[in-house]
Amino acid sequence: MTTLVLLRHAKAISRSEWQGEDEDRPLSVLGQDQASRMAAQFVQLELKKIYTSDAVRCFDTVKGVSEALDLDLKVTKHVSEYVYNKKPSRAVEFAKEIMYADLLED
Repeated sequence: MTTLVLLRHAKAISRSEWQGEDEDRPLSVLGQDQASRMAAQFVQLELKKIYTSDAVRCFDTVKGVSEALDLDLKVTKHVSEYVYNKKPSRAVEFAKEIMYADLLED
């Protein structure tokens, strides 16, 4: 059995408050706190891999989890908001690809 966890980023600074590129929009203070508490929740799941969007807020959300579990983050555009908006089925295709790859590794 393979477990797939889908997680949206922690609370980010609002789009209206951010002047830069959206992919550079960081976590808010609340989001930083949420991200720092996340590792304890995911340790129990015995994750093998963590994929993240290249957006700063997404990367920063799971960075602490990856460090706590001693896992490298796999940064990919396949799980980004932009790819989803262009072709929503691509996110599902990517999830199937990584789940299938995990089954082959076991």
